[in-house]
Formats: sequence, C-alpha cells, structure tokens
Amino acid sequence: IMTQANFFLFFHQVSPAELRTSVTLFNGQTFAWKKHEDYFLGVIDDAVIGLKETEQDTLACCFNKSIKPERLQSRLRQYFQLDVELRPLYKQWSDSDERLGAIAKAIPGLRVIQQDPTECVVSFLCSSNNNIARIRQMLEKLRKEFGEHLCDVGPHKMHEFPEIHRLSNAQESHLRELGFGYRAKFVVESCKQIEDKGGSEWLRSLRKNQSTSEVRTALEQLHGVGRKVADCAMLFCMDKPQVVPVDTHVWNIACRDFDNSLKEAKSLTPKIHNHVNELFVSRYGLYAGWAHSLLFAAELPEFTCRLPKPLQVAMQEFAKSEKEAKKRSVAEKLAKKGSKMMKAKSTKSTTMKAKQPKAVSKKKKQRK
Repeated sequence: IMTQANFFLFFHQVSPAELRTSVTLFNGQTFAWKKHEDYFLGVIDDAVIGLKETEQDTLACCFNKSIKPERLQSRLRQYFQLDVELRPLYKQWSDSDERLGAIAKAIPGLRVIQQDPTECVVSFLCSSNNNIARIRQMLEKLRKEFGEHLCDVGPHKMHEFPEIHRLSNAQESHLRELGFGYRAKFVVESCKQIEDKGGSEWLRSLRKNQSTSEVRTALEQLHGVGRKVADCAMLFCMDKPQVVPVDTHVWNIACRDFDNSLKEAKSLTPKIHNHVNELFVSRYGLYAGWAHSLLFAAELPEFTCRLPKPLQVAMQEFAKSEKEAKKRSVAEKLAKKGSKMMKAKSTKSTTMKAKQPKAVSKKKKQRK
C-alpha cells in the first residue's frame, strides 16, 4: 500500500491560499475524510484518495487503482472546484467585513467542494439534531454495511458510498440497529423516492437547473428533507454558491453580525431563512454560501483556537450571553405555562362548584 510521501503527486502547485484540505474537509460540509499518519484519507467516486499538505502545495495519490496523474489532478480540481479563485473572494469578503477579514487570515484556503449528490443528500439527512463526529460515525457504518469494499489502508477499511438502490432496499430496522434512530426512515424513504425519480441521475440533473427555488422545491419533496437540508445540498453538491443554509448556529451568527432584531424571531420560518440569505448575499455577493462556510468553521472549537485572541474572547462572551438568554427564555415559557395551567385548574374548579346542586336546609325540608 502506498503510504510513503514519494508516492504522492504534486497537485499543480495549488497554494495554501487556494486550498487547505485540513480546513476544507473538516468544517462540516463533508463527513467522508479521516486523518491517517501525516495525510488525509477518503473516497471520491470509487477511488481511495490520500491528500497531504505541504507548506507550499497539496500532494495527492490514489491507493486502490492506477490513475494517470493528469486524470487524478483533473478529478481533484473538479472536486475542490479549483476553477474558482479563492484569493479574490477572500479579499472581497475581508473588504466588506472586518470580522471576516480576521477569520480569513487565520483560516486560509477553505473552499466549498462539489460532492456526489447522493452522498451529500444522505449525509445531511443524518444531520438532524446531530453533531459532526456522530454524523461521521453513522456514515462510516453505512459505507461498511452497504458500500463496496475498495481496499485497506493501514487499519482503515475503505468503502465506496452505497448506491441508491442498496439504500432504498435497506430495512429501516437495520439502520436503527446501526444507530440512525428516527433518521433511518428518512434515509430509506427518500432513497426510494430518488430511485423512482430516476436515481442519482435525477439528482445530478438538478445541478443543471439554475433556479434555486425550483431545485429547493424538488428536494423538499423527499422524505425528511426540510429547508436546511435542501439548502445544504444545493450549496455543497449542486453548484448554488449563493445559497446559505440556516440552522441555529448560522442564525446566531446573523443575529450577532448582521441584524440583532432577528433575536425576536420565535422559529426559523421560510421568511427568516430568506432574510438571512439576503443579508449574506448583500454583504458577500454571489459566493455568500462559501463565506458562510468560513464563518461557520470559525465557530468550531478546532478552528476557533486559530483566531486572534480578542476575537475568541468576543465570541465566547456572545456565546455566554446567548446561553443565558436562552435559559431566561425557557424559564419564562415554563412560568407562563405554569400560570396558564393554574388558571385553567382554577376555572375548572369554579365550573365544577357551579354545577353542584345547592344543599336544601333542614328548615325548608320540615316546612315541606
């Protein structure tokens, strides 16, 4: 097995400013990569790929098949969307946002990749009420259970991501045994729907549709796919760089950095999603979704430590204030709920008393 550095190929002198795999592959947009020795290991299509960072470049190799260097480089350029120049985008974002400028200096080379649509949609179906580490574990089990084994690299057994028909024929109970919980139904049912619509080719056809609203509507017809999952798919696998997926983390960023009045929103309605997306696009332009990924990465502990100390402190203070505000909100809701229950109980008691027959006095009985 090729694990020595001299087997890695230079990747056309891609500078650190244009690509750093250490941040691009571990910021929550993909869950397919792992650290092995001094490089990163993952699967693209049916190729087991190793990626090694140097101070000047990124090196690459394929472990399970013979691929001509130019073909490997071409596939990786497509996967990392290297035709999009990152440095001008970083400059544009930094010029329009001092805070993001500080983040950009601390976290260079983070870009949005172009994932396989099937893998991307299934991955984010698993993201509901979940964290990155657990999503990665769940998808690793899915590959081992339903994907084709490609090769072993050290202790790692590398599998291709399962084809749609294998997942659509999976038993929901089986996925629950693997730890998918209620998400098991999402995966099985949505894959059945995708297969009925034409399989992976149907998903790829959505990439060609330039209408974000039409693509979003098509994706939201799938079982378990809501606004956030649909927007993640559009950004990470369907060439819609202007789309900003909004969850509570991104909503908090928008409240802090864009519009404090968003705190008044009681839930993430479609109107709130649209408003947040518009705020990002107005500040960062067509590649607002890419800028969002950089801001999102800065909130992750493994990258927060890279930021300037004053920015770290400001983020910690904001997080603390948000946590306290959430506690107050929960306490107020519970108090309000308790007050309503007491009032309802009191009203019920009064009603019951009113319905009871009045007692007849002994004197009245004697007269009768």
